Formats: sequence, structure tokens, C-alpha cells
Amino acid sequence: MTMSSISDVEKELQRLPEGTCIVVPGGVCFDQMTALLDIHKKQQENEDIKAEVEESKAKLENLKKRKDELEEEIGGYMSLDAYTEQLCKEDEAYRTTERMQREREEELQKREEVKRLREEYVRLQDKKAELHRQVERDAVYQKYMERAVKMTKFKDVPQLISNFERLLRFEELHQRDAESAQKVEENKRTVAALKDQHNLVWLQRNNEMYPLPAELAKERSKSVTWERRWAHIKQTAAKKTLLMGQIKMAAFNLYDMRSGAEDGEKAVDMCDTETQLEEVQKFFQDSEDFLRQHQPAEQRLLLGAPLYWSGGPKQLPALPVD
Repeated sequence: MTMSSISDVEKELQRLPEGTCIVVPGGVCFDQMTALLDIHKKQQENEDIKAEVEESKAKLENLKKRKDELEEEIGGYMSLDAYTEQLCKEDEAYRTTERMQREREEELQKREEVKRLREEYVRLQDKKAELHRQVERDAVYQKYMERAVKMTKFKDVPQLISNFERLLRFEELHQRDAESAQKVEENKRTVAALKDQHNLVWLQRNNEMYPLPAELAKERSKSVTWERRWAHIKQTAAKKTLLMGQIKMAAFNLYDMRSGAEDGEKAVDMCDTETQLEEVQKFFQDSEDFLRQHQPAEQRLLLGAPLYWSGGPKQLPALPVD
């Protein structure tokens, strides 16, 4: 029974009057409430079954998806196996090529080594032939040495050769001693020449230094004379400085003691001696003019000359101002 049919039955039962008895197949009679409860129960069971069906469908869909994923993974594994097999084949081919290349290089190296050994063999054969020819050439000397040994006290050729070597070393030592003695003689001559040169230089320096003490005494005498002159100059300068100070003081006193100076007259600097003397001279001139104007005529005739000096006022010499 579907959900729509159950709903229709439920509506029909609700339209029936309350207390109506419903007879189902089999002769069983149900009242309205019991029928409704039974219908609700069936409806709940149908809903549960429907939920289980939906859940089963969802599980089936998940299983289908998982199946597809597994099939894809299996296909990937199969392709991976094929790719791995291909890689193995390529690696085997690469190793084979590398082995062949290595064998080819080893073969070339062996050929080069064989070629070098052949050349070395030829060179050694040539050297052997040269040594053989040299032995044949030196056989004459060997025979000569054997005859020489018979003429000497030596037992065999090696002893004779050893004696010759000792003689050669002795000759070398003797030559070295002669060269050393020659170098010693040359060094002695060089030292003697250096000594003579040193003595000559020493004599020249003594000759150059001989007049120096007299010149030193002369210069010392000159220095004493100049020191005396310098002392005299300082003494004279001190006297002149003192005299100049006295003159300046006298000029200042005359300037200070002059009469008739105006009260508003500008003051003269104490060290300005030249201006002070000019003011004193001006004062003398003014005084002389004043006396000339106020002296009687008889006194001027008797005197016949100015009161202070004849010929008019004289210009006082200018003094240097420090």
C-alpha cells in the first residue's frame, strides 16, 4: 500500500461517523480509532522502509563510484606496469649501449697500448743495437785496459779504473785548492788596495781639517769683537733711550707749565712729544708778540733786539716719537 492510498483511506475513515464498525476481509471488525492507529502505524513503517530504500540507493551510488575509482586505479596500475616495463627495456638497451661503448673504448685503449708498446720495443731494440755497437767500439779499450793491468801492480781492470777515479778526484781537489788560493790572493790584493785608499782618504781629511782650528780661533775672535760691539750698541741704545725719555719728560713739563692755555683747549696725548713742542713753540711766539706790543719804545730801542732771541722765532727741531 502506497502513501497516497493510505492517506485516502485515512480521509474516508475520518468522514465516517464516530463508533462505526469497519469489517475487513476475514470477518474481523475494527472501530474507527483502531483503524486510524493501524493506518498511522503502517504509514510510519512505509516511511521507515522508504528511508531505508533511499539509504540503500545512496550506498549503491557510493559503491558504483568506488567501483569506477577502483577500475581507474586498476587501469592506472596496468599503464604503470606497462610504463615500468618500457623503462626496464630502455634501461636494458641503455646499459647494453653503454657496455658496448665501454668495450669499444677499452679496445681502443688496448690498441693504443699495443701501439705504444711496439714503439717502445722498437726504441729499445734501437738502443740495444746502439749499445751493442758501442760495446764493439769499446772492446778495443777493454783490451787496452787488460794489457795495461798486466803492466801494473793491479789485479784487474776495476782496480785500475778505481785508481784512475781517485787520481781524477785528487786532481779536481788540487784544482779547487789552486782556485781557492788564487781567490785568497785576489782578496788580499783587494784588501791592500782598500787600505791604501782608506789611508789616502784619511790623509786628505787631515789636510782639510788642518786649517780648521786656526779658522775656528779667528771666528771666535771675531765673535768676541762682535759681542763687545753688541754690548756697546745695547749700552748706547739704553743711554739714548734714557735721554729720549728725559727729553720727552722735559717737553711734557714745558707743555704742562705753559701759561695762557685756554680752558677749552683739546688735550694733547702724553706721548705725543712733537705736538707738545709745537704747542710750546706757539706759546713762545704768542708771548713774544705780546711783549713786543706792550714794551715801551725806548726799551725796544735800548735793547735793539727781541726779548728772547733775534731774527724772529726759530723752528725747534722735531723729535722722533716712539
